[in-house]
Amino acid sequence: KMFGVKDNLPKTYTGIDLDFIKTKEQAAAFLIGYLDGDGSLNKNYLSYTVECHKSWYETLKILIQKLPSDMQNINLKIGFKKTHNKDYCQFRVKNDASKNIIKFAKDNNLPCSSRKFPTQ
Repeated sequence: KMFGVKDNLPKTYTGIDLDFIKTKEQAAAFLIGYLDGDGSLNKNYLSYTVECHKSWYETLKILIQKLPSDMQNINLKIGFKKTHNKDYCQFRVKNDASKNIIKFAKDNNLPCSSRKFPTQ
């Protein structure tokens, strides 16, 4: 069984259950791991973006609600990408929230790639 995935459904097409996140700090740490693994960093604007299957929309909406307020400046939308001929969900962390996320990772000595967390 995969962590957080209900009924052994494929994780690419199924958002995970976030009930294990009990505190805002745990939500922030989870977000950092998610961005480090699946996100891309725009260094010019210091913003993170993740594009995933549209079924993740509700999971990401719940994650945003669990985050500390200074990390909630996030755009979440569902769109259609003609190049891949499929629906997707885009999760974009804006500049001010990105700075707070990077600071949290550094302050808590979380293991992150220096490419995606440049001040580490």
